Amino acid sequence: AMQQETAPGKSSNWAPTAPRPVPAFYPLEKSTRLVEDETPMEVASRLSESLRYMSVQAVYNDEAATANLYTAENVEMHMSLWMTPSTAQQNGVLVELQRRKGDSMVFHRYARRILDAAVGDIEESDLADSVDADKIYSKKELRKEKRSVKFTVRGDCVLTRLVFVFVRVQRLLSPELKNQDHQEHENAVVALEIAHGLIMKDRMDA
Repeated sequence: AMQQETAPGKSSNWAPTAPRPVPAFYPLEKSTRLVEDETPMEVASRLSESLRYMSVQAVYNDEAATANLYTAENVEMHMSLWMTPSTAQQNGVLVELQRRKGDSMVFHRYARRILDAAVGDIEESDLADSVDADKIYSKKELRKEKRSVKFTVRGDCVLTRLVFVFVRVQRLLSPELKNQDHQEHENAVVALEIAHGLIMKDRMDA
């Protein structure tokens, strides 16, 4: 099926005329919302408009009634439109979102807004404002920052201990031990220099 790309500011070309019914035994994601009393075209039009307000890039597939979504935070999502089965108590269009790549926290924040927009529970003007005001700091970046601080503190501690060890070794290798093997003295000094060099290069994994 031909895919069409929509960027912010351009009209939507998503026209899923006949979404498939949910397959038997297909486990829908928790990030799924039912839209009642509306056609797939109406739901798709509202979704594509909301995605533009959130600056989410979308690549649509009309035949499969799906869309691949890409956010500025490098989160990739797959959105599918399904028709409820004939045996369902409530009839309508199911909007399902799956995370394909990226931070789960960022995904859930986007998913909540997209699904709210699908059922019309959020104004489009408020949609853009909420995304801009709610700056998402991913857990990955938070872990990276904590790890950087941890390594810095650890490096300082190790360097301090290395100085003490160096002083103790120098004392052990003082003139009263001149009769010992000179090669051992050189090996100890070389080992200390290597350890010092690794710490200065932030090789905390070495």
